[in-house]
Amino acid sequence: MIPKISYFNKRKIIMILLSFFISILLVKYGIFLPLRRIKVLNRVIPEKEKNLQEMVHLREEYLRLKNQLARFSNKLNSKATNFNLKEFLQESGRKIGINIARMNIQRNTFQIYLREVELEKLIKYLYKLETSNLPFILKKIHLTKGNQHIDAILEILKIEAPSLY
Repeated sequence: MIPKISYFNKRKIIMILLSFFISILLVKYGIFLPLRRIKVLNRVIPEKEKNLQEMVHLREEYLRLKNQLARFSNKLNSKATNFNLKEFLQESGRKIGINIARMNIQRNTFQIYLREVELEKLIKYLYKLETSNLPFILKKIHLTKGNQHIDAILEILKIEAPSLY
């Protein structure tokens, strides 16, 4: 024979079942869901940090190129667009005390051969070339060390504004 359940006992059973159901929901959504999200975040965060580092690197590269473009634009827009680069290179070397052994000129490319130059004079010459606001770029430097002096080959590219015609 099945005992009769009183109204009070029915209420207790319903409350127990309801609290059990609520505790299951709390465990599922209060513990397991955040744990799953933590796993996803642990996987995604390193990827995002790597992407951030790449973005920072690209931003630095962009700013470097932007500054370089501004320098080239300033050189192109400078008042000395019709200057004689050969005379400038020779005169700058003469003032510093550097004797240019040979100079090859092909279109806008100048190759300067310097023989037995002291390091201090070479540094002064390169500094003068780099800090001048004239439209040319020191493209390549090849140095060969001798006993007490240095032999150098400088490749310089003259920048000219493009012709519209």
